[in-house]
Amino acid sequence: MKFAQFIYFVGLIFLVSSLQAKTDKYRCMWREDPTTTMVIGWHQLSGANPMVYCDAIDHKQDALKYTIKKAPDRVVNAKGMNTCFVRLSGLKPNTQYYFIIKDSESTSKRYYFKTAPATAERLAIIAGGDSRNQRSACQSANKMVSKLKAHCVLFGGDMTSLDSPEEWQTWLTDWQLTTASDGRMTPIIVSRGNHEQSNQSLFDLFDFPNPELYGAISFGGNLLRVYTLNSLIAPGGEQKKWLENDLMKNQQINWRIANYHYPMVSATKQKPVQVEQILNWATLFRKYRVQLGIESDAHLAKATFPIRPSKEAGSMDHFIRDDAQGTVYIGEGCWGAPLRAVDNQTSWMRQTGSFNHFNWLWIDKDNIEVRTVKTDNADMVGETDDAFTEPAGISLWHNEEEDDEDRIVIPNKRIPNTESKPEVKDSIKSPVISSSEFDILEFSTTLNGPNVEIKWKTSNELSGMSYQLQLSTDGTFFKTVAEVDGKVGGRAVVGNYQYSDDESPLPKGEYAVYRLKYVLPDGQTFYCDPFNDNLDAKLWERFSRIITDASTGNLVKYKYTLEKNSNLFVRVINPMQGVVYKETVPNHPQGEFMKTIPFATLPKGRYLLIVRSNRKVILRQMIINK
Repeated sequence: MKFAQFIYFVGLIFLVSSLQAKTDKYRCMWREDPTTTMVIGWHQLSGANPMVYCDAIDHKQDALKYTIKKAPDRVVNAKGMNTCFVRLSGLKPNTQYYFIIKDSESTSKRYYFKTAPATAERLAIIAGGDSRNQRSACQSANKMVSKLKAHCVLFGGDMTSLDSPEEWQTWLTDWQLTTASDGRMTPIIVSRGNHEQSNQSLFDLFDFPNPELYGAISFGGNLLRVYTLNSLIAPGGEQKKWLENDLMKNQQINWRIANYHYPMVSATKQKPVQVEQILNWATLFRKYRVQLGIESDAHLAKATFPIRPSKEAGSMDHFIRDDAQGTVYIGEGCWGAPLRAVDNQTSWMRQTGSFNHFNWLWIDKDNIEVRTVKTDNADMVGETDDAFTEPAGISLWHNEEEDDEDRIVIPNKRIPNTESKPEVKDSIKSPVISSSEFDILEFSTTLNGPNVEIKWKTSNELSGMSYQLQLSTDGTFFKTVAEVDGKVGGRAVVGNYQYSDDESPLPKGEYAVYRLKYVLPDGQTFYCDPFNDNLDAKLWERFSRIITDASTGNLVKYKYTLEKNSNLFVRVINPMQGVVYKETVPNHPQGEFMKTIPFATLPKGRYLLIVRSNRKVILRQMIINK
């Protein structure tokens, strides 16, 4: 009898253990539209034929009642784990979806996620980075995520110290603490840090859509666009080209925020100023109104006033405060990495500190509210019922200089003016040329002894235009060296301009970059980069490379995209600024194109390919002719 009881007991243990999860390390991610999609990822320990069962109705663990059944779209063996990803689409906006994962051996617990709203409803986003090696601090921050019910987490990189399988398995185990007590999961959007040894780690573990780890996702229709940038690849080149093109196309969106790892200027001297990021990103943030930059890496707390790149009087460390048109920067990564002391204060830093935290953003069409949440007391904090209620016990970073204010408010300066405008009657308007028809056909700089000869040619110039020639010695910050009034006006009229700069001597070995600023009659200002880029080849290394191949006849293939019909100009220059190839295509059609240039007859060495359209350089690539 006792033996039979023992057999029964052992069998019961076997039955119970077989029902326990053969899956773990769950997470949710977004690759694209957050209103209708979700990616579910997990580690498949054992078992066959895993499936995600999902529905807007909670069926607990009854797989047969769920209306969505989907096998993994991608399976990756990386970091000692067999990771499965199911990409769900066709979901309803602003809806809770419940799911389980079932395989031949087990059924997981029931979890759920919520899709983002399709309209401009208020959003709550958590942003931080650098979990690294202080595990208890990381666990506390993860627990805090579970209590705040945010729409998503923007994680700024450096999840682990060594990027090892053991560390990643531990990190993903601890990430389960972000799941709320009722099974709610908060989606994560990741960016790469310097402790991720390659892009592949995040590409494999979070199913990031672009192997280069940069991209953008829009929320709430035109409410918000979130940019993920990669500090560990060249900020210029293809990444900058993509960023500017995307920013340009999304100016109708209320808010643009960027998440990346390296701070432009850190509050600690242990971290260098990221001049390349300032050159390639911060200048675009200013130009295309990115209102918030989220930074990590330095392991301290920082919030700036609105700032823009500048070297004018009053600037510090490459920036100056500009409340009207600046970008606010916050960070700098305290999710569990060793804290650093603040030792680099500037006039435009609003507040700094050193403590474990992340930032909690509330975003609507009028404002972004930034709350900095101290995370060490997570066990003492209650769980809120919605994303916009501060739970009991939460500790926020107060700014003593601003009446103990516990939030930073960034107002939307681009809210349309809805007041009625007086009607203008019987007005007589003179026909003018559309600014979209105006074009700069050529812009060149040539070294002539100690002087720089600058030439530019225009077509369809507007009457009353003016030009400013601007000079930079670092490729980032420009000063005006000459102002020139427009001298022609009219459709199909070509204007030729020339200026000799003999007042900007440079020390031996340095270079100069010129650009043309032009001002339309209504006061709008635009910029044209020099057609041959700069006076020597020192900056060519920042562009992507094309290496010729003798087996193909040294043909250079290059790819470009035109958003609309426009004039196209192609030039190839050598290090002495000599033009070795040029092509002009009037009224080039829009679309994506691949073209070739023969290089077999050219000497070996470096060259720069420049493609320009609609008054902008759309492609620069360095060619190495072997």
